[in-house]
Amino acid sequence: VLVLYSGRPLIVSNIEPHCDAIVAAWLPGSEADGVAEVLAGQVEFSGKLPQPWPENEEWKIGYGL
Repeated sequence: VLVLYSGRPLIVSNIEPHCDAIVAAWLPGSEADGVAEVLAGQVEFSGKLPQPWPENEEWKIGYGL
């Protein structure tokens, strides 16, 4: 499982094939405990990205919005 702590979408196309799951935790700050609870199976995982995730460096900003 790849957990991304970032303030923006990152290009992960080179590592994606090696991951069973990718979690975009963004910058959770004091709410990082919630990410740990999800990964430990203590709470149900659900979520939706607020924007499309770029496939590569040439992905147009705002594409699909």
